[in-house]
Parts: sequence; structure tokens; C-alpha cells
Amino acid sequence: MNLVVDAQLIQQLADGIRACRPPDRRWNRGNLSPELLDLLDKAAIPQLDVDLRFAIERKLLAYASPDDLTYPDSASSAEALWRDGRTAIMQSLHASPGLVNSVCAVMEVAESKRVSCSAYVAAPRAQTFELHTDDWDAFIIQLRGNKHFWLETNGSNALAGADLCPGDTLYIPRLLKHRAYTDSGSIHLSINLLAWPPREVLNL
Repeated sequence: MNLVVDAQLIQQLADGIRACRPPDRRWNRGNLSPELLDLLDKAAIPQLDVDLRFAIERKLLAYASPDDLTYPDSASSAEALWRDGRTAIMQSLHASPGLVNSVCAVMEVAESKRVSCSAYVAAPRAQTFELHTDDWDAFIIQLRGNKHFWLETNGSNALAGADLCPGDTLYIPRLLKHRAYTDSGSIHLSINLLAWPPREVLNL
């Protein structure tokens, strides 16, 4: 589906996503208006309908489990990973022309950082990462289904819960411990502000 969206709506969507980040940059929830959610859903969902062989060859498709990330090497292995209850991750949505690309471009200018976008697709009770940290700030946008996040609080080992429904957003700061789970099945986007240079470059 090709959506023609004016610059004002793109700016509103980018601002609506960024609005869930508080001044102190702790984790925080927010939400998008039904109109902006519908716009993003209609743009993002068709991007998931790609040729499986193409997604595998370009390493766009990965599967998460509690302790690893697996890139399938064939359609049959991708199907087996899904049947095994893994969460599917379609990466680099920001690289394809369209609304997601435009929103990420606006956020790159506003944040002065590289921005990427991935979609997480999970069946009910699908496996996903255990408690972990990421090397980027993440804005989660719940598109379909529900998802429960556990997040570290105040630099302690205590965890707080956040339940996301369609239209809800969640800001997860870089290096904050978190994990997620769904009973219903879920599709969410993760728009990521990438640290540059990466830590592995700084440690050379």
C-alpha cells in the first residue's frame, strides 16, 4: 500500500513518538492518537509482507529466544523457528521508502543520531529475550495485540511493569534492563536512537 502523507502529519507522528520520553530520561509511557496509530499501522504492516527468501538473504529477518538471536538460512528454518515459538524480528524498516522511513528521518534531525526501526511479531506466549540491556534508546509503539514489559527501576534490581495496548508508546533508555511478554500475540515497532560511535569502536 502506498500512502501519500504530508509533512505536517509526519512531524506530528515523530513528535508523538518522542513525547513519551520525560525530561529526566527515565523509562516512561505515552500514547498516540487513534488517527496517528491508524496511519502508522497502515504504513508499517505491509512492510512485513516481504518475500521470505529476500528477507533471509539480506538478513532482515531474525528470531529471538531467551538467550540468543538467530538468523535463518532458509525458508524452512524460518518456519521451524516460528513453530518453535520464537519472536520474529523484521529489521531495517527505516531503510525502505515510505512513512516509517520519513518518520525516522525527521527523528534523526531532531535527535542528531542515526535512527533505525524494527518490528517485533510474536504469537501468544512466544519466546523472546530474557532480562537484558540494549546499546540504544528505544521508543516502543504497540500496533496490535498487547505486550507486558518489565523494566528496571531507579538503578536497582527491582522491576516495574508496563502493559501496552495498541496506540501505547514506551520509552526505554539505553542500558536499562528490560524484558517483554505477550499472552495475546503482539506486533510492536521499536524505533532506536543509535549510539555513535558504538561502544566496540570506543574500546579499540
